[in-house]
Amino acid sequence: MKKFFTFLCSVICSAFLFAEIKVISPVSGNWANKQLLMIDMEDDADYFYSLNGEDPELAGFAYDGPVLLDVTGDITLKIAKGFEAEERAEVKFSVAPSYPDADEERLFIYTFFDTGLLNYFSGSQINIPKTFRYSFEEVPENFNPGKTLSYSSKCSVSRFLPCTVTDGKKYWHFVIRANPNATGSFSRRDLPFTIKNWNTIIFDDHDLLFRVDNEYWTLPDSSRILDRSERHIIYWQSLDYQIGNPVEFYELPPMPSLRQERNVDGSVSFFLDGDDSYSMTISNKDSSFYELYTELCADTFVGDYLEDSVEIAVYSDSVYQGVLHGRYEIDRRLPSYPVFTASSSGFHARGAVSLNVKTTGTSDLYVAISEPMVLDSADYDADSAVFKSVVPVEFSKVKNNSDFILSSNSDKPVYYKVLAYSESGKQKSDVSEYSVIIDSYSFYFDAKADPSVADGSKDTPFTDFKDALSVMKDVRSVNIYVKGRLPMPQGKTEIDFNCEFIGVDNASIEFPANSSLSVIGSTLQFTGCRVTNDSSSSRSAASLIKLESAVLSLNNSEVYFAGGRNAAFTDSLNSVVMLNDSVVTVTAQVYASFISALSSRVTLRNTRVAVVADTAICLSLRDSKCLSDYSSFRVTGTLGRIAEFFNTEGTLTNNTFSADLKRVSGSVQPVYKDDQSSVKENSNRTQGF
Repeated sequence: MKKFFTFLCSVICSAFLFAEIKVISPVSGNWANKQLLMIDMEDDADYFYSLNGEDPELAGFAYDGPVLLDVTGDITLKIAKGFEAEERAEVKFSVAPSYPDADEERLFIYTFFDTGLLNYFSGSQINIPKTFRYSFEEVPENFNPGKTLSYSSKCSVSRFLPCTVTDGKKYWHFVIRANPNATGSFSRRDLPFTIKNWNTIIFDDHDLLFRVDNEYWTLPDSSRILDRSERHIIYWQSLDYQIGNPVEFYELPPMPSLRQERNVDGSVSFFLDGDDSYSMTISNKDSSFYELYTELCADTFVGDYLEDSVEIAVYSDSVYQGVLHGRYEIDRRLPSYPVFTASSSGFHARGAVSLNVKTTGTSDLYVAISEPMVLDSADYDADSAVFKSVVPVEFSKVKNNSDFILSSNSDKPVYYKVLAYSESGKQKSDVSEYSVIIDSYSFYFDAKADPSVADGSKDTPFTDFKDALSVMKDVRSVNIYVKGRLPMPQGKTEIDFNCEFIGVDNASIEFPANSSLSVIGSTLQFTGCRVTNDSSSSRSAASLIKLESAVLSLNNSEVYFAGGRNAAFTDSLNSVVMLNDSVVTVTAQVYASFISALSSRVTLRNTRVAVVADTAICLSLRDSKCLSDYSSFRVTGTLGRIAEFFNTEGTLTNNTFSADLKRVSGSVQPVYKDDQSSVKENSNRTQGF
């Protein structure tokens, strides 16, 4: 059975190893009295503890109940649960016994000084001197001025409540053992059968015959499942049947419901709605105060917050029927409005946001953080209707002045909504709200923006790519949103991070003459963009994009590359090139190709490729793999081919191959493949060869 405890956030030990052991006392701190060791043993496990920092299994003591730790100085308490010590806990604290000088204060400290435990019975009083401050938490600002503490005399819940008092210089920590003072009935009635979980009837006496309602008499060889929404009568008589044998019976009333009421004084009471024969008790593990009541009450002191589940054992005419479960909450503190302090002042944040939430006074703080909502873009403001439906699932109680990190694991912007309120007693503060879009991986470019204030955020975008390189190189994967023209740096630019250029409004990625982009071990993607270069110089780079162990992807994009004498738009080594729904044009004076690849994989779908040069080749692949379907290829010049495959595997399906060549020979095939190549062609159309 279950014993009721109050566990406050700060009561749990300062460090847990492997799993949580619920330590009621002691807690970390510097104490002026010896400490009581108290562990929640509701699981009936074996516990061992040591006070010198050694392994409690090897050099410790067995724990079988609350014990005063007769030690002083700096103490490292270690606790192990189970013989294999799968769960451990550690609490570091210090003890320097001391009494206050004033008589009233000293007399109060005497009440728990030698045991670490103060007994309290509901309805009685605990007189904490007004010169003291007390707290049921370990947060200094939540200490309350000393006063006379008391709660409802009807309270029937027993529990252990850690408490700290201070005179402003020294601190005394002890445990209040709160006992019920209300009296109930101790009577119990035994029957020749057992009721298990309300519905299951187990016939225990094998010397009897049993009958349920108007059914036939039966032997006790099996259990019965009864519908407890209805009333039943169970009869029994001796198995040695004789005329005149007495027949006894017991009436099972319908199962009651558990009702909770909050009393005028703030305490909570539970009642059974049902037959008048019902009574109940709290299911305490050690059967202490195991009395039957028609009302069960829970309450706590001013300055405390109590929230717990309750398991209630129900009896009818002193016969056990089963258990009902409830949950209650009692708060004796005044609320305060939570305040947010964020590392990012605006609605849009570049990276992770450090968020502090705090409240004043002794109020409990509750925070709810939504799951990150992934956005297609960060093009939203705080009042956007799309965020109205974002509701954090559940509020959680946190310590005051808590810090949270809002971060993103997505390569797209994410939206967070954080709600907070404080609560004390019957009062709850208004809910405060903080929201932010975290765009860790996105950078914005707009040719018309002000470069003097540019930081790459949505509100202050960059104006050219060079400004962003020093920032983006520290991010493994970025999204680059382009509005209008985006000038690329002069000369060779190396990229070793994943990036996607996303066109927002007539986006044009423009390379100066003699410039190129080298991608090493990363992914480069263009979506909805136009990629061009300045062809005014005959010394233009031989390749615009060079890949080494990299991936190039073009989706719904347009490419126009004008090289010098010899040019290939993409020079690929040990890489992957993928095109979908795109248009490509490559020109050069002498020789031009769209893709020149070695040990690579090339995939084209729904794509148009045009190459213009004296010698024009769309695809030149060696030791590679190629897949193309529903695409069109055209070569214009003196000589040309759609593809040249050397030791390459390929599948070409439903494509169109066309040519406008000065030298046309019947022996020239649009797709050349050497003896080491294996290329499957199906449903392709050829024109001009």
